[in-house]
Amino acid sequence: MKTPLRPNGTWQAREAGFALLIVLWTLALLSLLISQIAGSGRQAVRLAGNLRNAAALQAAADGAVQEAGYHLVAGGTAHWPANGAVHDLRQDGAGIRVRLDNQAGLINPSIASVELLAGLLRACGAESGAAVQAASAMVAWRYPGAQTDFGPAAYRQAGRDYGPPGAAFESLAEIGLVLGVTPNLLACMVPHLSLYRDTDPDPNAADPVVLRAIELATGAAPALTNAEADETVVLVSAVATGPDGARAARQAVLRVEPPNQAGGRTAVAVPPFDVMTWQR
Repeated sequence: MKTPLRPNGTWQAREAGFALLIVLWTLALLSLLISQIAGSGRQAVRLAGNLRNAAALQAAADGAVQEAGYHLVAGGTAHWPANGAVHDLRQDGAGIRVRLDNQAGLINPSIASVELLAGLLRACGAESGAAVQAASAMVAWRYPGAQTDFGPAAYRQAGRDYGPPGAAFESLAEIGLVLGVTPNLLACMVPHLSLYRDTDPDPNAADPVVLRAIELATGAAPALTNAEADETVVLVSAVATGPDGARAARQAVLRVEPPNQAGGRTAVAVPPFDVMTWQR
């Protein structure tokens, strides 16, 4: 017996409906894939643009530090004194602010005497006896064999798992490891310290806290003169700001050759300064 045929066109209509459904689902899937790819592409473009802008701003800040170094050693109206003044520059649409701060009036904890360090600690609020103890420990940190009271045994007794290295301080933060130096004392001391001075602070460039430390150390107020402050070690800070408000910063400590007896600087190879630190 033969199977009766369905009305003409039923199978064709059903197959056409399935085909249309498949096409619609395929188009929807393709649209989703295309939107995801386009979104990823836009995100990648934005990321690349941000990285490019950040690199350009950082390069502008780096260049400003180098330019400040040349102005520092220049003579006449081109000279930028290290007096904390801010200099405004522009490069490729970015505004750059550059500041030069003299380090001559700061204390180097790696060479300072017990008396000067104790004076600084007292100027930061430490009691006289505690200041002498902490200052002695700072000197012993550099020369542990010189003061056995603050050698490795003292650190073990205090529950520390380290001892004095017998070397100059590698960073100002390292001072916080010294016995008797509290976080508050360290925070007060740091703005008045520099690891790049190889002499005692120049009173003509010193701030009131350092002047007080010198007075406490020597028993007399330091004599100030009209002599030009030493500008051989200078902290340069540069901040570049883009049109969109993005920022990049650079800090560097520069050491320049001191002026000769004629008042100028001896001709040196380019660049005419040494970069002691280079920090973002």
